[in-house]
Amino acid sequence: MSALIAINNINVPFDVVGDDMPTVSSVYVAEVFEKTHADLLKSIRALPNDDFKSSNFKEDFYLNKQNKRQPCYALTRDGFSLLVMGFTGEKAYQWKIEFIKAFNTMEAELKRQGVIRYTDKIADLEASQILQTKRHTDQINGYLGQLAKHNALIVKLKSELAKRGKIYDAEVIERYEQKEESLRAQLHNAKAERDFYFKRTQELKQKQNVKDSEIVRILNKIQIQMDGVYSEIGAVMAYANDNDRFFIERNQFLKG
Repeated sequence: MSALIAINNINVPFDVVGDDMPTVSSVYVAEVFEKTHADLLKSIRALPNDDFKSSNFKEDFYLNKQNKRQPCYALTRDGFSLLVMGFTGEKAYQWKIEFIKAFNTMEAELKRQGVIRYTDKIADLEASQILQTKRHTDQINGYLGQLAKHNALIVKLKSELAKRGKIYDAEVIERYEQKEESLRAQLHNAKAERDFYFKRTQELKQKQNVKDSEIVRILNKIQIQMDGVYSEIGAVMAYANDNDRFFIERNQFLKG
């Protein structure tokens, strides 16, 4: 992500590095503050080679008018603030403010896009959950249908077996005795299948309940994080647009 922001009648490009942090080139800082870029490079190189420098002054290059690569630095907000700390005068003061507003605008936009990404992920998660719930519901309904089918079969088989005790004709009794073993085997299998489908139905319902609870917990956690992001964006936009620092001073994350 990048944006051109006019400062001192110069279109200054602000870019975003990999860790979602806006940066500005030392070339444009020198141009806006009417300094030589060589002097800025000298000041940057004179800084201690510590973690702060490596995090806020990224070595880079640009192409000069002769299309030759020249060294420069990509400055974060903190790097910029340190570099221009000694620049004095009314114009320098105004340009510092414009740069700070530009950084605020870029950071607010990054947070806004982050909220959109979170929202999209939540929407995708909810859509996926709806499909999963429908699929599980269909499976449960299928199992319940199988349960009803096997219960009906069990009733029928029991009825067939019961008839044997009510028949007194010797030939008919013999015929039913021959069928008895087969009927009892079918009854056993029907009960076993019924129990299987009942067990699967209960397992699926329990699994769905656990999953639903976990998703609700995650969504609540994301919502809490997003509420904070919305508050921070509002505070930054109030400062960027109206120079109102009230909400920034009340927010420990932004204040620090």
